[in-house]
Formats: sequence, structure tokens, C-alpha cells
Amino acid sequence: MTSPSYELSKYIGRILQASINSKYNVKDSFEFCDFINNVVLPPDHILVSFDVVSLFTCIPRDLVLRNIINNWDAIKKNTNINLDMFLEIVNFCMSCSYFRFKNKFYQQTYGTAMGNPVSSPIADFVMESLLDNVTRTLDFQIPILRKYVDDLLLALPREHVEQVREKFNQYHPKIQFTVEIELVQKANETDTTSQNTQDTPTQHYRSILNIDGLTANIVRSLKTDYPQVRIGTTQQHTIRSLLPVVKDPIQPIDRSNVVYNIPCAGASDRNETCSKVYVGQTSYKLRTRMSKHKCDVTKLNRIIASGSTASDPAIRELRQSAVVEHCFDQGHMFDFEKATVLDSSNKHRRHLEVLEMCYIQSTPNTVNIQSDTDGRAISYGGVFHTLSQIAHKHSSAPVSGYEEETQTTITNCESSG
Repeated sequence: MTSPSYELSKYIGRILQASINSKYNVKDSFEFCDFINNVVLPPDHILVSFDVVSLFTCIPRDLVLRNIINNWDAIKKNTNINLDMFLEIVNFCMSCSYFRFKNKFYQQTYGTAMGNPVSSPIADFVMESLLDNVTRTLDFQIPILRKYVDDLLLALPREHVEQVREKFNQYHPKIQFTVEIELVQKANETDTTSQNTQDTPTQHYRSILNIDGLTANIVRSLKTDYPQVRIGTTQQHTIRSLLPVVKDPIQPIDRSNVVYNIPCAGASDRNETCSKVYVGQTSYKLRTRMSKHKCDVTKLNRIIASGSTASDPAIRELRQSAVVEHCFDQGHMFDFEKATVLDSSNKHRRHLEVLEMCYIQSTPNTVNIQSDTDGRAISYGGVFHTLSQIAHKHSSAPVSGYEEETQTTITNCESSG
């Protein structure tokens, strides 16, 4: 979602989606239920589902561009972009899919990316064209054909199921279908069967953990004493437990909605060190916020170098930042490369502001100005007092331990209201 082409893909995706006038699409499961409740299968027909194997990542780019050309009369009603430019944009959005894993960048060489806003409407266009072309080659009519992205539901003569699947798979070598035959309850059940069904006790379903040598015996015993209870088993070792992390972790510099601190590096030209730090919060990426701090300090130095004094309005405006004020007053420079994340919150913005105030209050030697904590409610007084004591106790302790205890205290205070 943070890729450079995301907004452009979303814009093009909306245009394509508005241009699709499908006779096959099902909007959602509610619409499908309304439809299927009234379906009566012709004699010798069965319901089958066709599913594309990894549709998004197998969509050929040349097929997409050809479908856009063929459907341009419908698309141009929703955009002022000409055909050549539109094709160039779609080609760009499809060819710029990349991701990062273990600090290495990889580019997707085929298909469209999962999560790309343009992928779903592109897939819809491809499937529409596929269905129109394949159904024209059949020597019989398909009475029921509905589509939800890459899932198809069809009513077919039992003897033609494999023939139709082969026709679908011949459309393009990259787009291949699997088939599942649905079980359909016959409508002409006898009254006796209905009566027997009504007399059958209600089934109850429960699950228990599967333990070798124990669970099977328990299930057999329960079946004898409680025949109306159906027992299923669950596994302790799930895929989630075996593979807890399948995505590359976000680096601290790329995290957003964080509370951070920046140490002051002092003045290297005077061989002067400084123990001060600045604590701040941002809803943007930390990288973006650091760039803004650097820009402000660079602008300050440029104005001073031009001969301006403290009375200059531009300098007064920049000095409203505690970072700039410390640099101006002491002639120091902050080490923006060593900025660290103290905490994070994806809740309301006010939650992030409260966390910032907690860390300002509990961190020794901050350069933050008083207005950074003026907004705190009086009810937080006890919290700040506790945090200040922790900060004093751990002033000589490793940072990681101090952060861990501080965060735990903050969490406990928040959970207790």
C-alpha cells in the first residue's frame, strides 16, 4: 500500500471497475443466496465450480492490454485519458510490482500483484473476455453461469464437464482451471425421507485437541454415550505456529504512528558532547519525520550563514521546534541516524500524544519545551510521577531494559483507565 504506484493503480482501478458491465458477476454472498434459492437444474445437469489457479499472478500483460483495446468504447466513457496513454499507465502499474524481503528488493516479473488496486478489475476484464470467447465455442448452452472474481459456478450436463474444463484451459496456457463437482440434494425426496429427517435428533458439533493414543479412545466413548454429538479434532501445531513470521519485518525507520527519540551529537568542531535527547511523535513514517527535522536544521544554518540574526522572522518561526531551538542555542547537531522508536500506537491520534507526554516526562535530559506536556490531563499526574521514578532508577541502566519497564508501566496505567 505504500508503493509509489499505489495511488495511480487505485485511480486506474476505479476507471476500469466502472467500465465493467458484466452479465456473469455476483456482487456478494447475499446476492448469490437470492439467486441460488430459485435455481432449478435442467435434467441431467449438475452444479460444478471452476477455480483459476493463482489468477492474479498468472494474468498475461499482453492479454490485459488487448482486452482494454477491445473494451475501449466502454472505458473511454469514464476517463479523459486517451487510449495510448491509458495503455501506458496500465503497463506501468503492472510492471512496477516489487516487494522487499530481508532488505533485498524483488520485482514481480509476471501477472499482477496481490493487494494492487488495479489487479481485481484487470482480472475481471480478463475473465469476462474468457467467458464470452469460451461459451461461443460450445455446441450447447450453459443454463447457469455466475462469476465472483476467479470463482465460477456453472450448471453443466454431467457428461460435458471435462470437455468444458478443457475448453477453458485452452484459452491461455497461463490461465488454468481446476474443477469441483457439487453435491445437490434431490428435490423429489419422498415424504418418508422427510419424516425420517424430522425424527432424527439435532446434531451437535464439538472439537477437541488431537493427542495420539488418547483422543481416538475419547471419541469412541463419546459416540457410544452421546450419538447426537459429532466430534472433530484440532491440531496443536498449526501453520501459524510453525510459520509465525512469513513477511519481512518493517524496519524501525519505516514505521509510522510512533513515539521516537533523537540523541544530540553535540558539536564536533568544538569536540563538545551532549547528553540531551528530543522525544517526539509522528503519524508518518519515521524516515519522513527525520527528513523534516533535517530540513529545518539545514534551513536554519543557511539563514544564519546569510548573516541573519535571531530577530529574523524566519529564524523565530523555525525556533518553535525544540530540535531547532537546541541547535540554535547551543550550536549542536542531533544525530538523526540514531533515532530510535520508543513506542507505537495505531489507535486514536490522542493516544499517541499521551504516549509522547509520558515519555517526555519519564526521559531525563530532554530538550522538549514545556508546551509538549501542557496538554496532559491532571489525572495523569500519578502516572508521570511513577514514570519519573523509573527513569531516575534506570538512568544508568541499559536503554533496552529501561524501555521495557517503562512500556510495561504505561500499558498497565492505560489498561486501568
